[in-house]
Amino acid sequence: MPPSVRPLNGALATWLQVLFVVVAVCSLASMVAAFAARGAFETFMDPRGSFDDLEAWDDADTLFGLVNGMGSLVALALLVVMIVWSWKAYRAGDSLSPGARKWRIGWTIGAWFIPCASIIIPKLVLDETEKIASAPRMHGTAAGWKGTPTSIVGWAWWVLFVVSNFFVMRGNFVRIDVNPANALDQNEITSYYTVYAVGSVIAAISALCGVAYIRRVSSRLSATSLLASGAGLGVYGADGVYGADGADGATASPTVMGGP
Repeated sequence: MPPSVRPLNGALATWLQVLFVVVAVCSLASMVAAFAARGAFETFMDPRGSFDDLEAWDDADTLFGLVNGMGSLVALALLVVMIVWSWKAYRAGDSLSPGARKWRIGWTIGAWFIPCASIIIPKLVLDETEKIASAPRMHGTAAGWKGTPTSIVGWAWWVLFVVSNFFVMRGNFVRIDVNPANALDQNEITSYYTVYAVGSVIAAISALCGVAYIRRVSSRLSATSLLASGAGLGVYGADGVYGADGADGATASPTVMGGP
């Protein structure tokens, strides 16, 4: 493989997709736990509610918290692997000689940690890599990549991800204490579980869209795809004609164009 070609690691892409699937599963589990806790709370608040119903609500709410805690750990792992993937994908895109880029490679890391701006900048950085990966290829280069549209599934993943986080943040504004002396208004507690459940469903859909998005971009930056398009196998000769590496274009064989 030419030294200038640095394909995206297939195992890394696979692990990232697996983590997205696990996040989707955890999100659905959180939804189920939220509805279960809400149901237990409503039973306790019924005029016929008993101390046993209070304990049942306490148990359901504890389980809900444990499920969310597990989901947070998986989401953290997803973030770490996503950042590594973004870095590697950026470098793989450079194999297609895209020329000047708006975002430097450091943004694949820093963009995630800027307050407020992290709502959109990480996606813009990824958009650039996606455009380079998806653009038509001419002699192993991304031809006119800046005008290449980004995928709908990529935006679905990101928009739903942001929306789900707003729902979860809204739910967290309500602090629940199962001690009757400190209990909040019934509607507030019911709303807390409902909002969290809706946010969890949206997060699950977002994660599944993320799987499709990562698979799409990763396949275009794989070793097979890059080499099939002739990435790194040719240069422009002294006569201005494209040819094989180290030869004038007039005498060299043409490289493979296109690719998957």
